Amino acid sequence: MFYRRRLLLALLESLNGEAHRKDFQKHVFLLTQGQSQPAYDFIPYRLGCYSFTLESDRKALMRHGWLRNQPNWVLNDNHLSNAHTLPSHSMLLTCDDQTTLALHTQQWGACRGRQLIREVYIRYPSYATRSEIAHEILSKAELLKVQECKPAPLPGPALFTIGYQGKSIEAYLQQLINAQVDTLCDVRHNPTSRKVGFSGRQLRHVLNCLGIEYQHYPKLGIASVSRRHLQTSDNYQQLFDNYHQTTLQSNTSDQDAIVQLLVQRNRVALTCFELEPHQCHRSCLAKAIKAKYKCLHTPLLIFDNL
Repeated sequence: MFYRRRLLLALLESLNGEAHRKDFQKHVFLLTQGQSQPAYDFIPYRLGCYSFTLESDRKALMRHGWLRNQPNWVLNDNHLSNAHTLPSHSMLLTCDDQTTLALHTQQWGACRGRQLIREVYIRYPSYATRSEIAHEILSKAELLKVQECKPAPLPGPALFTIGYQGKSIEAYLQQLINAQVDTLCDVRHNPTSRKVGFSGRQLRHVLNCLGIEYQHYPKLGIASVSRRHLQTSDNYQQLFDNYHQTTLQSNTSDQDAIVQLLVQRNRVALTCFELEPHQCHRSCLAKAIKAKYKCLHTPLLIFDNL
């Protein structure tokens, strides 16, 4: 079992084995704020802090029988710890996390519902910036603090590139939010991933939830078979030279479509897997799009690697 899921079971156990889904998101958020390396990342969402990875783990724990098959977080009776059979889930945590969990339980264990949401909003107002209920929970003075956390509109047009290698879906989304990206162009040949949230369908869903448009351009990607034996900088250069001479020369229609998105949507990002832009074709594509955009006689800002 992933350690982070063990942490969830320990937290749920400290909450008497049951918690509403909305409450548990807040409890996990507060718990992770006390960790030196948070087990989960969160983004500002409709009801405040939210983790898509956490929700995915809930479903996984249900499949494996640790939780009951229902919308809320409820420990399965077959896995409830007791002094005569199983050790407490918290006993399987690191010493630091045991201490963090004990402090969390002492401070927040009895907190539920709107009281819990309010505590999160007041302590971490940036996570209330997209909330649909903040006006119902906070005073005018408290709402002003939330408003102060909202970033000022950034100029455009601007083209970004971003890779998701080594990132959680929440950390990735937060980068897009911070850059005020309004359209994401997926330039993977095959948009599949074992990481939570990064397959094409999942990514489209989470982006739409945040008001970010998703577009997929598979013909601007590079097939994985062409990347299998890349080891040296010369290998990469040869691959990208070939990409420029073939894909970028033959497929101008998709490049033109991205140029039009820049005109219409203002702040656009190109995404693929690789973390480093110099190891990904998205940088070559960004340069080609910038060259095309010059025809419109408008300056185009490029930020290679968010």
